[in-house]
Amino acid sequence: MTAAAPFAPDRWYSAQQVQETLSLSRSTVERLGVEGKVAAIKIGRSVRYSGDDLNHQCQSLGSCATEKKSSQR
Repeated sequence: MTAAAPFAPDRWYSAQQVQETLSLSRSTVERLGVEGKVAAIKIGRSVRYSGDDLNHQCQSLGSCATEKKSSQR
């Protein structure tokens, strides 16, 4: 995993993990799943998001929020 690909492609992540890694709000993370931009599956009461799709979303934006966060320091 690198700054450009902060998620393991073969794993699924909780909304909280995505929020913390990309510095996004919970509603933004949920919207990515609802709009189909990131594959999301429901397991019991929780929703998990595809690491591979999250990495593709970061690349399509040009850079991940984690890069912006580290460059501001």
